[in-house]
Amino acid sequence: YHVLRLWRDTGDVANHPRGVCGCVRRLEREDIEYLLELVHDNPDYFLDELVSLARTNHFISIHFTTVFNELEHAGMSQKKLKCIASERNEELRAAFVARMSQYDATEIGFIDEVSKDKWTL
Repeated sequence: YHVLRLWRDTGDVANHPRGVCGCVRRLEREDIEYLLELVHDNPDYFLDELVSLARTNHFISIHFTTVFNELEHAGMSQKKLKCIASERNEELRAAFVARMSQYDATEIGFIDEVSKDKWTL
């Protein structure tokens, strides 16, 4: 009966979707370009850091899954991020090492990123 009703209502036996399917886009093109620029400049950013930067600098409130989906949609993969990271400037890195070598090892503290979040010191 469903096919017959479709035939009478539309003149076709296939139900064709109308309009745009899916969720409304949360990010504008400029916002996506900003995220891609951030990731290109620092491929080590975590998704929550990108969300925070987007909120602070572009005044948009988005979920980290939206950021992940947009980066994936733009073709950004872990493989590409590793490639970007390997293209780092060795001169700048050498300058950083030289600058840090002026400190004694007892003057430098390290934080493990795995257990660090904004609520811990």
